[in-house]
Amino acid sequence: MQSLPEEIRRIVVQIHELRTSSSFFGQREREQTIVALLNRLIVENAPGTLPCIAKFLISPSQNLREVAIESIGKLISKVAPYDLIHLSNSVSWSYEWGIDDKWERLKPNDVAILAGNPNEAGYSGVLGILSFHRSGYVRQEAVRCLSRITNGSELPFLIIRQNDWVQPVALEAQHAVEQRILGSYIHHFVRCLKLTLHLESLQRYNHGNAIRRIIRVLCMPEHEDLLHLAISSSDRNVRYQIVRHVFEQPGEHQRRALVFAVNSTDPSVRERCCRHLNIIGDSELFSEIQVKLVREPFMPIRREALEQIVKRFPEQAERVWTKALYDGSRSIRELARFKLRKFDIDQAKVAAMYRTAIENQPELFPALQGLAEVGDLSDTRIFRERLKHRLPTRRSAAIRGLARILKEDAITELVPYLGEESPCVVRAVRSAICSAVHLIDPRELESLAARATSFFSRKNAIELILELGKWQSISWLLRVASKAEPTTAEYAERKLLQWFEPPGCNRVFTRPTDRNKVDIIACIGESAGKVPRKTLMLIQREMELFESR
Repeated sequence: MQSLPEEIRRIVVQIHELRTSSSFFGQREREQTIVALLNRLIVENAPGTLPCIAKFLISPSQNLREVAIESIGKLISKVAPYDLIHLSNSVSWSYEWGIDDKWERLKPNDVAILAGNPNEAGYSGVLGILSFHRSGYVRQEAVRCLSRITNGSELPFLIIRQNDWVQPVALEAQHAVEQRILGSYIHHFVRCLKLTLHLESLQRYNHGNAIRRIIRVLCMPEHEDLLHLAISSSDRNVRYQIVRHVFEQPGEHQRRALVFAVNSTDPSVRERCCRHLNIIGDSELFSEIQVKLVREPFMPIRREALEQIVKRFPEQAERVWTKALYDGSRSIRELARFKLRKFDIDQAKVAAMYRTAIENQPELFPALQGLAEVGDLSDTRIFRERLKHRLPTRRSAAIRGLARILKEDAITELVPYLGEESPCVVRAVRSAICSAVHLIDPRELESLAARATSFFSRKNAIELILELGKWQSISWLLRVASKAEPTTAEYAERKLLQWFEPPGCNRVFTRPTDRNKVDIIACIGESAGKVPRKTLMLIQREMELFESR
């Protein structure tokens, strides 16, 4: 009830009040009102109200019983098979449902009577609702009645009851489902795949054999369209689980499934199918698929495709991994360099390949990235030239290359680039210098934090100042907070206060040096009227606290 929209909830409350009214007068009018309200629930498409509607199955009024059956049939047909699990819980454990003792005392003989005419549209829906009853005897009889239906409307309820906590009920449902695993019926299982595969996650019974049988039938050549439909399911977990099961069962169907999976919109499905590329015997088809996978935007798929190509054509391994040196992913470039060691192509030779590629194609970005990863001192000229490149990605690669080759000697040269407007350049600089921030003149960081063009640059400069340590950073953060524009000043002050609040205050127990004290006291005086007095007093109190220890 609480999960229903407020308007629907008001209708349900009104129906409940009309149903529980004991007055003899106005009985016909009440019935007419109830019928109108039930029809409105159908129009509003509110399957969450099915527990409320089902109460009219035991109504003394024949008219209300018929309307209830019709309403249940229409609403339950709009519920996705997997969502029936939640409906099962709401029917079985609804407190309001248990108010009516007549429902609680239902017997197995009542099931067929309440379900009505087997030819009516709501027949299987009512049986489905009854299969959620608290009584195991009622559920078992509902399962027996459902097992006589073969139009597919009964299948979701039988699948759910396969995991019933009462073993005889579960066994009857399992037997009924097994009888339906046929080629002529398999399209109904495709509609219920999410619900069927959900059984694998349950521990009460082993449902693996039934699921494998369903997949086996689905993989038959005559059901190729259904297999494609399953692999293209709108549910990500269904797509992945279907592909997993398909490739676990050997057979010709794997080739057809592979063609479908390669064209899937789901990267996880495409990545899974890459592991089975070698089942394709047709060299032309293999080449067509491999070209598509090697150009994949998703890195794990490209990596797996390269592994499978080399496995299929080991004589082409050197050529394949040499080409992979120019992949846009660092992980694949590193993998290629590792694989090429088997062919006596070491890091120096790889670096020479990158230099040649850059000379021939100056804008070949993966070559510049690769050289930044393996280059030596002779390549500093190339990187310094790219520091002036119009594209920030090239400048970032150059910064990484210089930082790796020159190490601490590159710090002075790279710090000014912290003031760049491009975030990727700023991130590259920060990554390059953060481990050696003690070698940077704090005045330069303070100047960048207060005057850099972009807030992103100013923020990163402030965070680098924090790396100087508690007592050394306080004076510089105070200077930034008193000089910078309001947004940056606020950020500097917020970072400053982190030293005096948990968890920051519990991480530093060193005392300030005499030089730290002099700098902080001078900055407190300079910041008066520019930084909130509360912040300045907090710093003074912290210093006095350390003095008194």
